[in-house]
Amino acid sequence: MLCNSGLPPGGLRTFQRIVETRSFTKAAAHLGLPRSTVSKALKDLEAHLGIKLIQRTTRSVTLTIEGAEYYQRISRLVARLDETESAMRDRGAAAKGRLRIDLHSPTLCCSPFSTSFGNAILISSSCWGSATGQ
Repeated sequence: MLCNSGLPPGGLRTFQRIVETRSFTKAAAHLGLPRSTVSKALKDLEAHLGIKLIQRTTRSVTLTIEGAEYYQRISRLVARLDETESAMRDRGAAAKGRLRIDLHSPTLCCSPFSTSFGNAILISSSCWGSATGQ
């Protein structure tokens, strides 16, 4: 499966984890994926790019020259993507909806009120009589 850009989904982060952990097994554990899925994601990414990113042996994982350059470039992109996703999650977690506050105080008539929801004026029901001249 490819996303709209043609990149295999998750390929960038998978490649980044393989490089940072220097291990398919550790990258898989970190990502919570089977090792075979991590291996396939890298294979799909390399096929998409048409270059070999990592030289693998049974004992080591080594970046190719192209892999090192690709890692430097995608690391900046992934960091910005992480920041953007975090900001959007924070917005989604913010309080939403109507805030209703009932005040039962005959001495409070009109009072400026400021919150993170914006500015509002609180008017108690006892003010209506004086505001309309009653």
